Amino acid sequence: MSDRRTLPDQPIVVTEEPLPPPVVDERVPPPVYRDLPYEDRDRGYTVKQTRSTFSVAQFVHAACGIALAAGGAVTMARAGFDSPLAEQTTEIFNITQSTALGIAELAAGLLLIGASLTPHGRRFGGFIGALIAIGGLVVVAASDELLADLRTEQALGWVLMGIGGLALLAGFLPTRSVRRSEVQERSEVRA
Repeated sequence: MSDRRTLPDQPIVVTEEPLPPPVVDERVPPPVYRDLPYEDRDRGYTVKQTRSTFSVAQFVHAACGIALAAGGAVTMARAGFDSPLAEQTTEIFNITQSTALGIAELAAGLLLIGASLTPHGRRFGGFIGALIAIGGLVVVAASDELLADLRTEQALGWVLMGIGGLALLAGFLPTRSVRRSEVQERSEVRA
């Protein structure tokens, strides 16, 4: 087999020997561009890639959600469901609350817990945190008549603003991805 190469203004050179094959190190696996496991049966190894994503916002949203849900559940348990929900009150940590507020706290807490289940729920958790903070601001800025209608105190508004603000700020935290590759050599190579 002959290999002919032509260069401008050069004579034609004919060689009889073939080009040497490229040098390939068979111990190094080829790069993997996807997150699926694959096998290279000719070389005798399996490469498994995993990717995990997490965010600190998940922990913050879970803590805020658990605090709100627990406070709402205790309020509902102590105040009861006998008469109209907005009229039944109890004191939790020296803050007067009604059963209706306990239901709202429990719902907001469960939404924050739901947002903490995935790192991509941080924006939703931030949105819920903003709503909680706005609700707290309304309670803090409320007149005595509105506080009497809500059957609560301004201290609850400060607590809600703190929890909601923390959840809102956590919504801006970034997510992190960690990739891990594992190369496993097989003892027998199948054809």
